[in-house]
Amino acid sequence: MLNLQWEDLDCLEVEGDLEKILDYSYNAWNLDQRNIRYFVRTFFIKWYLIIDDFDIEDYETQEKQLMNMYEYGEKKLLDVTEVKWIIGYCISLNPEYFMKQGDNYEEVRVKGDKYLHELALANPDDIYLKSLDYDFGTEGHSHERYLDWKRANREQFLLYVEENFNYDSLFSDCFKELITMDLDKKD
Repeated sequence: MLNLQWEDLDCLEVEGDLEKILDYSYNAWNLDQRNIRYFVRTFFIKWYLIIDDFDIEDYETQEKQLMNMYEYGEKKLLDVTEVKWIIGYCISLNPEYFMKQGDNYEEVRVKGDKYLHELALANPDDIYLKSLDYDFGTEGHSHERYLDWKRANREQFLLYVEENFNYDSLFSDCFKELITMDLDKKD
């Protein structure tokens, strides 16, 4: 995976000024829309703050900007692994934020699952992308079987986190937690 650390944004995320984070990241991305790091990080932070109902001033503007980024990413950047990953991940979990008038909720959600499945097939050595494909059900396995597989690959997941999310930011912390969740639990 591309190094997604963005020091200026990481500092803002640690400070916790949500409006500054949203404005800074979107403005930076607008100035350099082909910058993959800017796209992924801005897309994620907008999605995360919207879906978790953080106290931000203007949800309508944030939702419009997220939809703008989604449409741009699908048209111009979907061939980039990291872009397809963040779009697939977010629309699999919350398709309602990526629907245009007349779209079907389930079809949009399944599109996200499809993106994750395609990434897992195209990157068979990427344990995290494989886990998303496994977890989101395209492999047809039970959740218990997924957890057994994840725990059996514990060391690979820990190494993945160390290599890809070893910095302080909301983004990094979120994915560290998601990736390492359930690694040590026993049923």
